[in-house]
Amino acid sequence: MPVCAHCGEEHPLPGSYRSHVLTCKEGNGAVAADESIEEPSTEGEADTSTQPTLEQHVERVIEDQLEEIRTDIEQLSDDIEEVEQFATISLGERRLSQAEANVEELSASLTEFSEQTLEKVNSLESRLEQQTIVLATVLEALDESDIDVDTTAIRDYQQEQIVTDQAPDEKLETALDQLES
Repeated sequence: MPVCAHCGEEHPLPGSYRSHVLTCKEGNGAVAADESIEEPSTEGEADTSTQPTLEQHVERVIEDQLEEIRTDIEQLSDDIEEVEQFATISLGERRLSQAEANVEELSASLTEFSEQTLEKVNSLESRLEQQTIVLATVLEALDESDIDVDTTAIRDYQQEQIVTDQAPDEKLETALDQLES
């Protein structure tokens, strides 16, 4: 029974020794200069014409290695497909996260805008109230001084506008009524 000089493995079948010597990981497929890839012949061994030739053996080894490579390529293809699916899902999650961030940013911006607008509206209402009180006071002073004021333009404007009931408007209305009477 032949034994590999590189790894010490025994080979009971004919031809297995030659195959092993060419693919032995310890020897990297190289045959030592003093080592023959031929099995030692024994009496009663089959005729060498029925044993595979070196060329057939090399073809078989190459075919085995090609099959392993094909299997590895198929596995890598499956892995690549899995990674692509993960990347697609991950990309979708990133886009969703970005959209959520954009919505939050827009919401914050709109909140800030509404707060600024509310401040401006409150400021305008305050100024309008002050102006209405000043106008009512002026009209009352004119009435007390017996000065005639034409209020038809003010009355026409009031009828064209929607007038809400607020304290300054009521004061203006009272002042106008007193002036006209």
